[in-house]
Amino acid sequence: MIELNNIVKTFKTHGMPAVEALKGVSLKVDRSDIFGVVGFSGAGKSTLIRCINLLERPDSGTVIVNGQELSSLTENELERHRQKIGMIFQHFNLFRSKTVYNNIALPLEYQKKSENEIKRKVNELLNMVGLEDKKHTYPSELSGGQKQRVAIARALANDPQILLSDEATSALDPQMTESILELLYQLNKKLALTIVVITHEMLVIKEICNKVAVMENGHIVETGELYDIFSNPQTKITRDFTAGFLKLDGLQKLLKQLNFHNVIGRDGQLYHFIFTGARANEPFISRIVKSFDVEASIIYGCTEVIQGKPLGSLFVILRGDDSALKKSTDYLASNGVSVKKILDGNSEIPINGEAV
Repeated sequence: MIELNNIVKTFKTHGMPAVEALKGVSLKVDRSDIFGVVGFSGAGKSTLIRCINLLERPDSGTVIVNGQELSSLTENELERHRQKIGMIFQHFNLFRSKTVYNNIALPLEYQKKSENEIKRKVNELLNMVGLEDKKHTYPSELSGGQKQRVAIARALANDPQILLSDEATSALDPQMTESILELLYQLNKKLALTIVVITHEMLVIKEICNKVAVMENGHIVETGELYDIFSNPQTKITRDFTAGFLKLDGLQKLLKQLNFHNVIGRDGQLYHFIFTGARANEPFISRIVKSFDVEASIIYGCTEVIQGKPLGSLFVILRGDDSALKKSTDYLASNGVSVKKILDGNSEIPINGEAV
């Protein structure tokens, strides 16, 4: 559906050092994906999404959408292809002097559709985004979430196959964010709409995406199925993004507030166990206590549901002799549990950057 190959984009400003926004980025988005691209400010996310419809032309590399390499098209040909790529933005970009109806009608008027066609399509879109009663309202009278719904309806006016969302929920409160994400999810299912979501918030990715790419300093450093990224992050920045969901930030605060030697004891070892899928419902900790003569103290943990599957995270202090501890962790690993030793009672400081 969307294929970016070795995209390079550099911004040059007179008298200022050149900024390399994208450094050989490659990405593939399949049809009907809700594909998230997450990264901190300056990572290159917005430049990347604007390259998909050539609002930003790459210095090198290819952009292929529906099998067509876009940079080889004439301006007229590119304009026709762009009609099948809708886009929504953080600040909505509505015309304040036009009603909701007229904002949504703009792309149809540009296509010189008849008045009856415009009326039918705008009413259909208003119903789709839940704003039937706001037809004659002006943007200044709408909430942020309602403004974004208008923007979504306008982006769908030409029946696009792809919707690009550039930080579309960043200006919204949590409740409005949830409602917009639910709308995007429903549109994806109803219309088989391929959606690319740019955000700096992992919560947005978790709520609706099935795949994710993590960006840092103009590179994609990790990409894959959402559940795999959450359950087994490979890079430090990805671990930073997923830390909040696995309660790692809470554990850091706990270890800072308490003397961790007192918490763990000289004979204790702190482990981080991750349980995926059905394993999250299994009593593994009680099994190792009974089978291998170890003591287990659960000090922190949670279970999240990601893409309909549970993902469990537990921080557990194990005590016992070396043989018993090895048998316990080997048993867990052999049953598909991710096992990471964080620290023991002889450690000077917690091991940071891996699991804590």
